[in-house]
Amino acid sequence: MLCKSSVQFLTGPVIGKVTHDTAIILIEIDKDATITMFVSLIDDDVPNGRVISSVEHVCSARIPTTILVQNLLPGESYLVSFSGVDRQSAESRIGQFTTYDLENNNLRVIR
Repeated sequence: MLCKSSVQFLTGPVIGKVTHDTAIILIEIDKDATITMFVSLIDDDVPNGRVISSVEHVCSARIPTTILVQNLLPGESYLVSFSGVDRQSAESRIGQFTTYDLENNNLRVIR
């Protein structure tokens, strides 16, 4: 991962709507920058996650930005991490979510 010491997170990552194969991730940074979001699949073989895709995104300073992640597998757990930000943000600003399992119809909603 490439760190950029002058760019810090202000918000996020906030996990938005998650379906069986997509997720929306919201972030906000303090300076204009191009960041890369890495999506890692968590499984029994690699419990810390293995990168399955990355998305490069141009972000404007102090404007919340959403990034759509597609082609995910149903019922799987994922991590999102970032490069192009300072080391502290890269190490601490990690998101985690699980896609909706199509075979299990139990849906939990937090209010």
